[in-house]
Amino acid sequence: MAPETQTTEKTDNRITITLDGVEMKIEPKKGQTIMQLCDELGIEIPRFCYHEELTIPANCRMCLVEVEKAPKLLPACHTTLMDGQVINTRNARVKRSQEAVLEFILVNHPIDCPICDQAGECPLQDQYAQYDARAARIGDPVLKVKKRKRVELGPRVTLDQERCILCSRCVRFMDEVAKEPQLAIFWRNDHAYLETFPEEPLTSNYSLNTVQICPVGALTSSDFRFRDRVWNLQTSAGICDGCDRGCNTWVDQKQSRVERLRARDNLAVNRYWMCDEGRTTYKFVNEARMLTPRHERGQVAPAGSSLELVGRLAEKVESLKGKRELAFLISPRVSTEDALATAWVAKELFGASRLYVGGREPGEADKILLREDRNPNRLGVKLAAEAFGLELKGFGALLEAVDGGEVTRLHAVGLDVPTDPQLVAGTFSGLNWFSCSATNLGPLVEQADIALPAATMVETEGTFVSAFGRAQRFTRAFEPRGEAAAHWEWLLELARALGEELDAEDPASLWAELGGRSPVLGSVEWGEVPAEGVTLDGVGVSEDDSQTGGRGVRHERGISRWPR
Repeated sequence: MAPETQTTEKTDNRITITLDGVEMKIEPKKGQTIMQLCDELGIEIPRFCYHEELTIPANCRMCLVEVEKAPKLLPACHTTLMDGQVINTRNARVKRSQEAVLEFILVNHPIDCPICDQAGECPLQDQYAQYDARAARIGDPVLKVKKRKRVELGPRVTLDQERCILCSRCVRFMDEVAKEPQLAIFWRNDHAYLETFPEEPLTSNYSLNTVQICPVGALTSSDFRFRDRVWNLQTSAGICDGCDRGCNTWVDQKQSRVERLRARDNLAVNRYWMCDEGRTTYKFVNEARMLTPRHERGQVAPAGSSLELVGRLAEKVESLKGKRELAFLISPRVSTEDALATAWVAKELFGASRLYVGGREPGEADKILLREDRNPNRLGVKLAAEAFGLELKGFGALLEAVDGGEVTRLHAVGLDVPTDPQLVAGTFSGLNWFSCSATNLGPLVEQADIALPAATMVETEGTFVSAFGRAQRFTRAFEPRGEAAAHWEWLLELARALGEELDAEDPASLWAELGGRSPVLGSVEWGEVPAEGVTLDGVGVSEDDSQTGGRGVRHERGISRWPR
């Protein structure tokens, strides 16, 4: 007897909804809301309190939509999709609700737009213009509820309570993401206000994220406050060089001066966040820069003498080809392209067998984004050294070699050292020759026989490889100032002065010429690295339990407990 044939029918998980008069069949994700569907379809739903990574309090009421058969308008951010729903996001009833919500929010809101840091990038301004744009009906401005201004919540955040619309984004962020509940909303009704708990200032290393997600100008960065108008700033994509996480940033600059760094969304690395320490790393770009070459132990060289000094450098080191007394020091803050050029010069031109690595001293890690290694490209330097068969040695080994007389001449690519630079300068003073390319002035530059001005990561293009093996590109925010140039450009000039030529005019061609020496780097086309970066095979540490790895903070969303 033939066995019975068991048939299974394919389960259809699709539902039918009608959205703004258009019937459609969709297969919603578990718990998907009306707002999430509209975002996918490009249908704009205004909102203030909603954020993709936070719980959903549905308290601003700006996203109310009409769902047929529901007695009241429903918040799109919190209403899940169901079969048979008929949803209207644009009809007259919804429009009246949006106008009423904005009028309610603005009843006590001060007219601070001319002096507000948020002006020009304010969701409240934008949504007022689009969804209301009517004159206020309140008679006398004196009747508005007055609250405190210039409240220093902590060392980095200043609050104007009058502007706060009580969306609770900042409270939820500190509770759910930073895991440091330092903010709360006190009192009730129109007298409710945002504040820290008594005698507990906002000291979190993630406090400035509350400024970035604030939908009005209530929370402001004390560092950026009243510094400039956002419409005067130009923005480019960058990578934070504060640690080896590789958080994505927006670099805002004006007239070749960086004014602030902001978190750039990358769900694979930092999601929507960035630590405060990383947000302030830009300051070295503006302060104590070396924009002209130095020679003769820190003396300013004549303007335009950079190439002449490269020729003198070539004369000093040419006789040391193949000799161990010449060493190369590299900072793990330089780009992978800089590291490839350094490895090529050290190995191919001078026959070196080792490369010494400096860098910032390690710091304390946390369980969110900040990592112990405060250098963005240690793995990129390692891959470049391996590509040319160079042994990597630590900075302590270099100091021992200098003290022991094994190294008498040194060329440094980047001057970041994991100890007191003044002490290191004293050690390097015993060298027969010390040259470098560096971004900033300091004790080590004052000891250099020749110091060439180097461009920072916002003045050039390049690649960092994070500790997790993700290669990410940063872009140029503005042209290098003064006579500064990328480290790899100075190295190629040195090679030309020694009679060697490399067919590379930009980071892409340099990567194409030298990246192929590494089976890992050679598998990546420089120009095809996507905005979110690309994970290199077989390199990098694994994601561990002590931190969130490359994925940032995740949590389940749901109804929040606000107000407490």
